[in-house]
Amino acid sequence: MSERQRQNKFLRELIESQECAQCNNLQARIIEAERNESCSGSAVKLAVVLALLSVLGLGYTKVLSPDSFDNSLPLKAFTTVFVASTICVVGFIGFWCHYRSACNAVYEEVRRFIRSRHKPGASAPGTVVSVPGAGFDSPQSQLSAVRLT
Repeated sequence: MSERQRQNKFLRELIESQECAQCNNLQARIIEAERNESCSGSAVKLAVVLALLSVLGLGYTKVLSPDSFDNSLPLKAFTTVFVASTICVVGFIGFWCHYRSACNAVYEEVRRFIRSRHKPGASAPGTVVSVPGAGFDSPQSQLSAVRLT
């Protein structure tokens, strides 16, 4: 699982823990944005596979019947499929980038919403918190104090 997926999963869990109309709206927008991104990613993969298959078909036609490579029906078919799928790959990548940015925008809105619902000042300013250190050699550095301001 990538860092982006872990963060998005955490944000989904946070927003699901809230009970309000705006939370339900954000959840619905998250689902729609992720579905659109996933569908456009699948379309890119399908178009790439189709382009690769048409290139393999062109190679197969060239190897098995090199004399009929000039004007044969398989040549025209594989060339047409290759050109069409290459155009589709470019278009679908554009759609995927658009939906990816839309998904990121929804998650940024979720972050802003969660920050607005967070109650600042949970700990008093000037509180000293002991934090155990990790990987230090001396016993004195095992425990360090951090002042929260």
